[in-house]
Amino acid sequence: QAPSAPRRPIPLDHPRAVSAPCPHQDVSPAWLLPKGKVPLSSYGECAVRHSDAGLPSLVDNGESLHFAIGPNSTFPNVLTLKELSTFRRPVTLDVGPGSTAVLVITEDQAPNIPRLDLVLQADAQLSVLTLMPPEKYQSTVHAHLQARAKLRVVSLTKGSRAGSSQDFEVALNGEGADADLKGISLLLSEAHKAKVGVRVAHNQPHTKCNQDFQSVLNKGCTFDFTGTVRIEANAEEADSAQLCKNLMLHDSAAAVAQPRMEIFADNVKATHGATVGGPAPEAMFYLKARGVGETVARRLYVSAFVGSAVQAIEDPALRQKASQWLQSL
Repeated sequence: QAPSAPRRPIPLDHPRAVSAPCPHQDVSPAWLLPKGKVPLSSYGECAVRHSDAGLPSLVDNGESLHFAIGPNSTFPNVLTLKELSTFRRPVTLDVGPGSTAVLVITEDQAPNIPRLDLVLQADAQLSVLTLMPPEKYQSTVHAHLQARAKLRVVSLTKGSRAGSSQDFEVALNGEGADADLKGISLLLSEAHKAKVGVRVAHNQPHTKCNQDFQSVLNKGCTFDFTGTVRIEANAEEADSAQLCKNLMLHDSAAAVAQPRMEIFADNVKATHGATVGGPAPEAMFYLKARGVGETVARRLYVSAFVGSAVQAIEDPALRQKASQWLQSL
């Protein structure tokens, strides 16, 4: 039986998703593309089309979901992808050339999106906030950035006894592409575990990536961070920074940081670092000397430790949501 002809996609806010075949079944990018290869994109190539008003469209090819934003579009409201919360499939978000969007994935939605593929076309801007659920969970984010594209990702997790895992793979494929990755793991419940893996590939000149991952560990908690940065020979004047900071609230807590850099270009700026330690004794003494109890003093110290990362979030809406998440703990 011949397949039915593709139907016109409908805006995402419509209660019904559209089924349409896609000639590029595998749009999830490898983290490191061969030199000169352009990543697959639903924009202008697959069955995804955009409405005349430039509204986002959703296409279901049976294996994954394509969510596409047309060129030169700006969405003042935060995208939540609430319609995708029951699909339990990989999701591709394609941001068209010159478009700007903000995406928030909540704790109840995250388990239903096993993999999130982000494709940013030239001059596109995307900010993403992911709230990890307090249970065993594995999250994978793949990102492809074209020329001058800008990506901002913030991931917040409380970990779990069974362990949570986050993997980020970012390919900077266009000259001037810019990515900023932030992660905060607050493991405050006993024996909680979390793991973060990051791989970043600088494939073109003048690309930039900043990584800032922090963890706070209580009694019996463990945190594992592995980060790899690869700067190709043609990626001259690339700028890559990686930092992992870990605050230990108990002697039985454990943190492992494994930064790694593979640099094949000469004229680059690349730094990495990791810190592991407990609350500063002088700071705790200062608080206690002014009548602040042990529990409250530690809470204030933790808030100050991760607060700088929250305040550094560029998008006001994401910064506010991240602050609310911290205050709820």
